[in-house]
Amino acid sequence: MFESFFDQSKLFFEVSYLEQIFRLVLATVLGAILGFERELKNKPAGFITFMFVSLGACLFSLLQLNLVSMLYHATLENSDFKEYISIDTGRIIAQVVSGIGFLGAGTIIFNRGNVKGITTAAMLWVAAALGLLIGMGGIANYLIAFVTAVVLLPLMLSSRRIGRKLSNRFKEHRVFIAFEEQHELELLAILKDSGAIVKKTFFHNKYQSNGVHYKEVYFYFSVEKDKAFDDVVRAITQQNWVLSMEDI
Repeated sequence: MFESFFDQSKLFFEVSYLEQIFRLVLATVLGAILGFERELKNKPAGFITFMFVSLGACLFSLLQLNLVSMLYHATLENSDFKEYISIDTGRIIAQVVSGIGFLGAGTIIFNRGNVKGITTAAMLWVAAALGLLIGMGGIANYLIAFVTAVVLLPLMLSSRRIGRKLSNRFKEHRVFIAFEEQHELELLAILKDSGAIVKKTFFHNKYQSNGVHYKEVYFYFSVEKDKAFDDVVRAITQQNWVLSMEDI
């Protein structure tokens, strides 16, 4: 069984130095393509980070292949080693897959109920996968990596605009508004005129300051399809009797 494994895999794991260098360069270039979009959006992980992730994953793939090659030649030179050598060709790669999760988690920011960086973390996973694909070699893997980086990912990123338009049309917003209590009816009228369709409200607090009665309320509303959430925010925050407005 040991001999048959190497006989079937010999061409797979024995890679020339020039091809290994080619794989490293290709992995770095594709990682840069992914990172460029994140860099333009000023994300925590950008151009350099994605290049390093893809390059590092490719290095681990080549390390895996070179280790198998070294063990293969060692057993050819001394057949007595066969019964002591156990080869798991996916062990290093498996550690890369799990380890990249910690790097991705570092790009995720949680702030007052809002989570940012999920897309960047997911793209780091893709960059690592591209590096592993290229590092393992083969025309099929090269083609898959190229199509993923140059065709599929740009299409996915560009489709976010369509997804955002659809989600904004049906999304229910939750905002916290502190205002002068005497203007409550006026506030509801402004919400309606600016395109907000109020679903429900929750009273939070009421207090008095300098002789003025203030009220704090949570508003749940969707926005009409020909309006935008920013229009609602602008209409409310322009009122001098509105103390604060916060999207939650």
